[in-house]
Amino acid sequence: MKQDYYQERNLKNLDRIDGLLQELPLFCEDFLRGIETRSSVLTRLNYAYDLRIFFDFLCKKKFKTKTPRELTLRDLDTVSSTDIEKFVSYLSSYEFGGRQESCNERAKARKLSTVRALFRYFFRKDKLSADNAAKVSMPK
Repeated sequence: MKQDYYQERNLKNLDRIDGLLQELPLFCEDFLRGIETRSSVLTRLNYAYDLRIFFDFLCKKKFKTKTPRELTLRDLDTVSSTDIEKFVSYLSSYEFGGRQESCNERAKARKLSTVRALFRYFFRKDKLSADNAAKVSMPK
């Protein structure tokens, strides 16, 4: 009986991930598929939610003429350590989906960890420069 619950939950979460991928840059699908064997469905779902906020931030503050879906790895390669610091600060109070949101320090750390995982993944695939992978590893 428990196994049925978890299987059903995973299937629903996979559907949620598919929906979120429609809002994220195309390269996010490669990332989420690439970490599939070493992460749970729930982890990937939470990564997708975190990345949605990160890319929304980038489009509001850095790439103002683009939507998250239009971002490329080349755009991601231009993200600076200052941009990452601004993102962490932004998480204290931001608007998303018409609602005012805020993150405590633990939530900020989790979102930063998600962004770090994304940068590391593409760095290891030789799609981002070494400098960019290090930018996300900086102390707060």
